[in-house]
Amino acid sequence: TLIAWGFAFLYSICQILIPQSFQNPNAAGLQSWLDLLFLSFSLQSATGLSDLIPISPEARVIAMLQMFCGVMYLALIVSRLIALQYIRHLPHHHHDDSAE
Repeated sequence: TLIAWGFAFLYSICQILIPQSFQNPNAAGLQSWLDLLFLSFSLQSATGLSDLIPISPEARVIAMLQMFCGVMYLALIVSRLIALQYIRHLPHHHHDDSAE
C-alpha cells in the first residue's frame, strides 16, 4: 500500500506540472486525490477498474513504472516465501568443528 500511495503522490505532482496529464470522462481539469489514489491501486493490482486514463507521456511512464513495480514486488514476495519454505524443509546438519 505504501508503494501505491507513493505513486499516487507522483501522479499528483505530474498533473500539477503537466496539466491535462489524465483524462477522466466524469471530471475535467485536475483530478482529485481519491481518483489518483484509486488509479494507483488499480494499476498496482492490475484490475484496471479506474476511469482515469494517463494520457501525457510523462503520466504514462509513471503508470508503466508502477505496473512494473507491482509485478516485481509480487514476484519478490512469492519467491521469498518459496525460499523460506525450501530452507525450512532442508535437512539440518550439525557440524562439530571442535572434534578436529
